Amino acid sequence: MAKIYARNIRQDEFSAFEQLAQERGSILSSAAWIDVIDPTCVRVGLFQKDGQLIGGFLYRIAKLKILSVIATPLLTPHCALFFKDLGSTKSSALQLEKQVGEAMIAWLQDQAVSTVHLPFPSAFNDMQVFHWSGLKVGTKYTYRIKLGPGIDEVRGDYSSSTKNALKKADKSGVLVRLTTDGNELFKVLTTALASKKGSHHLDIDEVKLTKLLDGKNAFALVAEKNDHPIAGGFFIHDRKAAYYILGGVVREEGNSGAGAAVIDRAIVHSKELGLEVFDFEGSMNPGIEHFFRGFGGDLEPYFQITRAKNIQRRLLRLRGRKEF
Repeated sequence: MAKIYARNIRQDEFSAFEQLAQERGSILSSAAWIDVIDPTCVRVGLFQKDGQLIGGFLYRIAKLKILSVIATPLLTPHCALFFKDLGSTKSSALQLEKQVGEAMIAWLQDQAVSTVHLPFPSAFNDMQVFHWSGLKVGTKYTYRIKLGPGIDEVRGDYSSSTKNALKKADKSGVLVRLTTDGNELFKVLTTALASKKGSHHLDIDEVKLTKLLDGKNAFALVAEKNDHPIAGGFFIHDRKAAYYILGGVVREEGNSGAGAAVIDRAIVHSKELGLEVFDFEGSMNPGIEHFFRGFGGDLEPYFQITRAKNIQRRLLRLRGRKEF
């Protein structure tokens, strides 16, 4: 047996998985997020050959038309991989990452679903074994803002266009406030989506938003103009970082600066919570990336693995899924 192996967590192991996820993972690997956002997702444990649980990751079976795909849970930007630091030297840490990758590859080979799309947290960057196994390794990017220097310093790194958008929001009377009302936030976000061109779907409902906002690891913001909600944002956080999960601006108010005002207030609130990082959690759409870039964060790469048979790959690419 390999030094580390992966298998689905049994019901009686959920408590141990959750404890380790809280110690070594993030909010994205915790029950506070998983059990609300996507109860159908599966926890996979990483074990030493003696059966000791040392880490884990998450996945769900997503349906893309006629295809089933091993993918991340809903609204979760990566597989939330985490594991204990078992070594005291750099070489032992590198060896552990290799073993974790090999365990995941062996697990994937045992799955009935052959199509795979799994992004990884940015902290995990040793993708060599995935390359060697024949999986396609791709790169994605996110922006992360370090909050330690203070809000004045953070705002000093904003672009001139972002600063101008904030001035415009202030002059036009845009007010941003916190809300714990999941129904209100859902209505704002669905209105914003409905005002966009094309077909859009919000992968969360007001019930889930309310449950998350009732907890200790989420906050939401609504921007109003003349007492009318025109933008909103939803964020989750753990002990260290806040993550931008959902946001939107009613199209007719796209030039009001409300979108920038929501993000700016989220950054301020994250600092007030004592967090170290504000993470935009993915910045691959060119239009959105330009907006996120204006807040002056550090561009950080993270990796993903994909696998699909030739005919599956053709079907997926016809539907715009170029990552396969």
